[in-house]
Amino acid sequence: MDRFNLNLFFALDAILHADTLTEAARNVHLTQPAMSVSLKKLRAYFEDELVVYQNGQTRFTAKAIALKPRIRQVLQAARETLGLSLAFDPAVDARTIRVTTADVVELIYLSRVTASIAQQAPHVDVISTPFTYQPVDMVFRENIDVAIVSAAFSLPDYPSLHLFDETISCMLWDGNAQVGETLSEAQYFGGRHAAMFHTTERLAHPVGAALHRLNLQRNIAVRASVYSALPHMIVGTDLIVTTLTRFAHLCARTMPVRVVAAPVEMPVIPFVAQWQDYRSDEPVIQWLLTHLKEAAHGL
Repeated sequence: MDRFNLNLFFALDAILHADTLTEAARNVHLTQPAMSVSLKKLRAYFEDELVVYQNGQTRFTAKAIALKPRIRQVLQAARETLGLSLAFDPAVDARTIRVTTADVVELIYLSRVTASIAQQAPHVDVISTPFTYQPVDMVFRENIDVAIVSAAFSLPDYPSLHLFDETISCMLWDGNAQVGETLSEAQYFGGRHAAMFHTTERLAHPVGAALHRLNLQRNIAVRASVYSALPHMIVGTDLIVTTLTRFAHLCARTMPVRVVAAPVEMPVIPFVAQWQDYRSDEPVIQWLLTHLKEAAHGL
């Protein structure tokens, strides 16, 4: 630390997130020669080339790839430290709250939170970023205040607040005459299905055995990248969607789809809020958690 200029962290972060040295320099308001000097110092300190620019291509070394999330985390911690304020009055203070969650949770739950915040804190903005389906320690390397995730993605090293439990149901087009009021197991495994893309499907099926069984036996004819597309994809078809029960009922209130019980045993899915432990005493975090709990009770 004694022989390292901490300002070089900003240069390194810019280099690791740009395709050219010129672009990196522009992003931190430096000249290209000044950025070249910074890169030379960084290479000397880390004893590594870090990045090679050749024939219009940019190649990062293994050390650079390993440094990329760590440098972003250091800078984020520095920004939080410099911007720390323990005073927070929701009625008058202006600030931005950032959460991450899946789009289906935005639809069935987060909308309740934002409505409550809008009423009590007119100058507080809420930004919800897409959850990237990875453990929350990766999420908090970005500028996130609270993560709302299924328990499958939570980690015991972070404070956790249980919000609500969710069950699994099936959703069909209302005009699907092949299925009556109930869906048999034979119809379920013999039918065609619409589902999330396989890497994100885990949100609805965090229990490995259940997911493994479903994927082995289901005929998934349509894959979607977002939950909100699923009900639109089954209208006019015989497709079956296996999804969160609250989401299925939300769709049934506004679209020609209906909800039936899943004919196979499905796990109950707990959803939790997680945040960084050192922020637990911040008034804005405590205030946000209160709104999350109230909205969960409203479900």
